[in-house]
Amino acid sequence: MIKIISWQKFFESSYFILSEEDKDVVGYEILLACRRVWGYLKVDSITKFGITISASLLRKTKNNRYVINFVKKTSGAKSVGELINWIKSNTNDLFHPDGKYFREIITIIENSSKLGSYREEKAIECIEKYFLTKGQQIEVTPPSEIDDIEGCDFFFEADGVTKSAQVKTLKKINEGRSRFFVYIKGHVTDFDAQYLIVVNDLECYIFDSTNKFMSDAYYSIPKQGLLWSGKF
Repeated sequence: MIKIISWQKFFESSYFILSEEDKDVVGYEILLACRRVWGYLKVDSITKFGITISASLLRKTKNNRYVINFVKKTSGAKSVGELINWIKSNTNDLFHPDGKYFREIITIIENSSKLGSYREEKAIECIEKYFLTKGQQIEVTPPSEIDDIEGCDFFFEADGVTKSAQVKTLKKINEGRSRFFVYIKGHVTDFDAQYLIVVNDLECYIFDSTNKFMSDAYYSIPKQGLLWSGKF
């Protein structure tokens, strides 16, 4: 029996490499498959097929790299085109409760969601602290389906304006002459939120994401974009 030391490497070692752009395309196709089974996910929960499931949990299928890699490996596809066609042909196996892969996909999302919820809670605590230093109290609200998919993890009111934040798990930060290079756990995705909050068990950084640049490995942000940082 082969002992798998790293599940991440196991999931990511299948057949061909997906670029970040490919992951966005494939992730959206997975989301479409989910919608074909469950609908448009615009409510808190959905009761269908004799079960009740969280719609916000299902929305996470688009950007979950473990789901994307599980689907890629399971499909046996050798190109992005083959992978997309496989997803379209296996919609029910992926997302119907009686489907062959449904329970595995839901387990992946549930485990990721637990980590993500903890990460978001810490991020909210930190941005509340940041705005308290500016003499403001903020009230955080969750995203809609579309906002969630487009990369806004939560909203809040500040200076009479609704603002948005994207939360990522921090891996490391390298400091250059004029910019920070922010490495995260997971794939680097584009988003429309005004704030990028990167957090792990030890520290948190809040950035103005207006002038961010992206590579496959990191976000590049001007030094003046760092708004707040703290350690736990």
